[in-house]
Amino acid sequence: MTILWRGISKEHPSYAKALQGKAEPRGGHDNTQKHNGGDTKSIFTSWTRDKTLAENYATKWGTVSGVVLEKDFSTLQNQLVLSEDMFYEDEVLVVGIVENAKVHLI
Repeated sequence: MTILWRGISKEHPSYAKALQGKAEPRGGHDNTQKHNGGDTKSIFTSWTRDKTLAENYATKWGTVSGVVLEKDFSTLQNQLVLSEDMFYEDEVLVVGIVENAKVHLI
């Protein structure tokens, strides 16, 4: 089983889509190092193996509310790309649009 988590704060532009269990990349480059370094105009969305970290991103460490997406990627391994993870976020990059993720409001 490959369960990944993605935290989206209520202030994030993708919040409405996250409420529907959807994560869409912004589009652009396919360079994992650039994405991990902060240039997220890419073909990836960022996910983590760490549920607590996703919750922290969703709430901006307690200052707002948000949503955490949960998705089992066991059958979608071809969408997963290892991140350089220079910020130690246990990050996994996912190629393309993700749909039907389980939504947790927090």
